[in-house]
Amino acid sequence: MTPQRRKWVGKAILAALLGVLLALLLAAGRNAELVERFYAEGMYRLIRRLFPPVFNALPFSFGDLVYLALVAGFLLFAGRVVAVLIRGRFARAGHLLLNLLVAVQVLILAFYLMWGLNYFRPSAAVRLGLTDSVFSRAELLGVTGLLIDSANRIRNDLPASALNRDNETILVHSVEAIRKLAGTSDRFRTIHPKVKVSLISRPVSYLGTAGYFNPFTSEAQINGIMPAWLKPLTACHEMAHQMGFGREDEANFVGFLAARDSGDPLVRYSAYYMAAEEFLFDVMLRDTVAFRQLRDRISPAVLDDYREDRRFWYNYRGAAGAMSSIFYSNYLKFNNQPEGLRTYNRMVGLTLAWYRKRGLLEKRQ
Repeated sequence: MTPQRRKWVGKAILAALLGVLLALLLAAGRNAELVERFYAEGMYRLIRRLFPPVFNALPFSFGDLVYLALVAGFLLFAGRVVAVLIRGRFARAGHLLLNLLVAVQVLILAFYLMWGLNYFRPSAAVRLGLTDSVFSRAELLGVTGLLIDSANRIRNDLPASALNRDNETILVHSVEAIRKLAGTSDRFRTIHPKVKVSLISRPVSYLGTAGYFNPFTSEAQINGIMPAWLKPLTACHEMAHQMGFGREDEANFVGFLAARDSGDPLVRYSAYYMAAEEFLFDVMLRDTVAFRQLRDRISPAVLDDYREDRRFWYNYRGAAGAMSSIFYSNYLKFNNQPEGLRTYNRMVGLTLAWYRKRGLLEKRQ
């Protein structure tokens, strides 16, 4: 066997072994109790102690640099493959593509081992004792009204300067909110929470992205150019991912719990603003008459913020955002969130269960 052929065979065997390992890992991940016991309470605890203190100590997003390097590397690789094909070296092109397959497999394995298995933990409803998921129309409308009233009240008292606050101050208060929540229960424990402003805020705006979590460096990032009132809840959402809440509805819910109890009015407003939006969307799908009545209950100032919110994202609309939505929706479906992007809206059920568990529904019905 020639040296070149030995390389082919060796690389093919490695790709096959990595494929089997990935399949076994995902199969094991379907056992939620196994994931909770050996990953969430074992390996991921260690990862959280090692990576956040290192990368969060950096004043910039190291993960963004990694992403940029990966994109640059892929473009260079694609150019090299094209050049090889033009020269008619098809065997060489095949070997390069086999190298790419192995690299992608390694990245996927690293993703699941470093954070991605959190998608397959028992649901937050189970872990937080919020399994009561049957609610009446009156309960849904009642909590929606409470959220709108809270958003109206906080917005009315919010000084204009708060809406122009710098990113650093917003993120400091958001971290304080997460730390406060972490102090209420071991289920929200966090180690060295921090959020950074994305180095690529404008490009990710074209993808419709408010924030994201880097599973390889454990860094949480927010879009630094979106309206100020969207940033605190987004920051708390991404730090919820740091805690190990993988699913989007769960991160939304945990972010809401943290932000609503903040001592900072902008952080509280962000919580109620975005929660009211989620609940109104759910009401709209169920009862358009009730939706219009509740919408009319929103104060002019909050309505202006919703309009500004829409204008911001509308300015960045385009094919990139549409393609990103399709890709991310399918990514969520593959990772134990069958409703895709609609998973974000499922925080309504968790919030209703939380209100009921504390007796807040009965007191207001």
